[in-house]
Amino acid sequence: MNILFIKRTPFPGAGGVGRVTETLAKEFKRQGIKVFYVALSKGINFEKDGIVQYFAPRNKVVCRQNISFLRDFISINEINIIINQSALKTNIVRVVKAANNGRAKVFAVHHNCVQCLIENYEHIIKENYKSSKFSWLITSTPFLKILKKYGKIKLIAIFHKAIKASDMLVLLSDRFVPELKMLLKKNPNGKVIGIPNPAPFKPISNIEGSKENRLLFVGRVNNQQKRVDLVLDIWSNLFEKFPDWYLDIVGDGPDLNDLKQKSKQLGLERIFFYGYCDPKPFYKTAKIFLMTSAFEGYGMVLVEAQAYGTIPFAFNTFSALKDIIESGVSGYIYEPFNISEYTNGLSDLMNDEAQRQKMAIAAQNSVGAYDIKIIANQWLKLFKEILDAK
Repeated sequence: MNILFIKRTPFPGAGGVGRVTETLAKEFKRQGIKVFYVALSKGINFEKDGIVQYFAPRNKVVCRQNISFLRDFISINEINIIINQSALKTNIVRVVKAANNGRAKVFAVHHNCVQCLIENYEHIIKENYKSSKFSWLITSTPFLKILKKYGKIKLIAIFHKAIKASDMLVLLSDRFVPELKMLLKKNPNGKVIGIPNPAPFKPISNIEGSKENRLLFVGRVNNQQKRVDLVLDIWSNLFEKFPDWYLDIVGDGPDLNDLKQKSKQLGLERIFFYGYCDPKPFYKTAKIFLMTSAFEGYGMVLVEAQAYGTIPFAFNTFSALKDIIESGVSGYIYEPFNISEYTNGLSDLMNDEAQRQKMAIAAQNSVGAYDIKIIANQWLKLFKEILDAK
């Protein structure tokens, strides 16, 4: 079995999707399977952990040169499994379909939620156009209603294309499968399945001695999705009451400068912006992890935090969240975007060290369900079923 992972950008060092792909790829390689990475962009090939990251000849995704390159790559390396990690990117779907021409089985993975993309469409539009001079028109109720209807029609069409061009569409939770069927208003002929992401880290032993009074956010600093601005609102309600606690913001993105400016305007203290860097040292010292996203597919950072005994807090904005957090046991879930409730919950836990330590153990124990061997075996079972079906 020869497996090709493909998306627009290189996999190593590419955020959550990259970490998930590397975790799966290394396990497949350990089991004797040949694994390759291809990025549909121009770059210099490199190797990491014995797996080579290849690049297409052109930055323009859909072009004759890239299709020819990928066609030859599939043939020369005898690829029989393609995992497209960008299921809803229609340009990548087009290139894979044209280059593959039915040789390998194609598994398209959607790394986001389903229903919450519709539910949060209004919020996405408002964030996208907040700086536009036509914001007053675009964000008006009648216009938003039209845009939301158009957005839903467009999303349905994209899902149909992904399903038609693939042998299986993989969602990140079984909870998303009925949501997609409801959205499409039909059962897509058994071509949709849920497989969760593996935990990139195993539970870290003897971690408690490293813990400090630190809250942590890790992720792309993008208010449209991650709502990092709410992290600052939450901290503004806490920093004076807890003078021996600190807040660390790890990540980069388009709203980082705005976030720093907001921090100054709110007069926040003991808040640190680290930009893009390895999150592991921060998971190691933080006691509590903050997620404030408007939507997510799986929330890999939540599982990463749990592996380090860092208690995750999150708003209930995507259905897979309850696969990861048992509220009150391995973390906390609050109604979107109830800042008061979220802040009160944080305050209670920050004041209760015994409860925090108890929950840290439960959080680490919960990570076992996403052990890489368990998740990899789900993939391998699916590959066998699809390959045998031919």
